[in-house]
This record gives sequence, C-alpha cells and structure tokens, in this order.
Amino acid sequence: MPALMAACADTPRIGAPQSAAITTDTAGLAEFHAWKYGKAMEDTKANTVYIVRERPKPRRAAVSQPVSSSHEAVEDVPVASQPEQSQKKGWSKAAKGAAIGAGSGAVLGAVIHKRNPVVGGVVGGAVGAGVGFGIGRHMDKKDGRY
Repeated sequence: MPALMAACADTPRIGAPQSAAITTDTAGLAEFHAWKYGKAMEDTKANTVYIVRERPKPRRAAVSQPVSSSHEAVEDVPVASQPEQSQKKGWSKAAKGAAIGAGSGAVLGAVIHKRNPVVGGVVGGAVGAGVGFGIGRHMDKKDGRY
C-alpha cells in the first residue's frame, strides 16, 4: 500500500492570519515565578545559621636551641612531636555481637530446622549476626566509640 504524505508550504499565504513570533505572558506567570524565587532566597537567608568554630592550635613543646656566634655546625635538636592519641584496640562490641550472634544463630537454626539443618544454620547465622550487630552497635554508641 503506498503511503501518502503531505507537507505545508514554506511561503505564507496572503490574507491568512499569522501567529506572533514572540509570545507574551498573559497570565503573569513570569512575574510570579520571579517573586517566588526572591521570597525563597529571603527565607533561606533568614533561616541560615552559621557556626564559627576556632581551630585548635597545635601544641608544640618549647625546645631551646643553643645559640653559637661562630660558624660551627649545630646539632639538630629533634622537635617534640604531639602525643599520639590512644587508639581503641581490639574488637568493637558490634563486631563481637555479630560474631557471637552468627555462631549461636547458626547452631540454633540447625537444631530447629530438622529437615535441612544446613539451610537452618545459614538462615539462623544471618539473622543472629544482624541482631548481634545491632545490639553491639547500640552498646558502642553508648560508650562513645562511634
């Protein structure tokens, strides 16, 4: 079946009404959007709170160096470094809880699911690890670890 196609001519007809090339804002939406944007910017500036924090100055130990008037070599005196903060070592309570929960959940899951103890162990281990991690994470937050 042949397809029929039609196109309009590039030249305008004489006497036909032509659409305006520039559209005008008859509803006043441009003014409304400008007002709305300005109002939003005012509200953001009014509700903005700036917190200024001073950076702690690094502590440096006073080191006296010998003053020599001659051109002799002066030994380098090591500058005392800042004391290192003690890092918390070992397992977090969240990690301990996840490990204990996974082990006990796997054992309980295998015992409870008698038809297929492997599936019961896997499911129990996953559930136990999640619960143990949640409890341990809560305890870590109370202690201030996180």
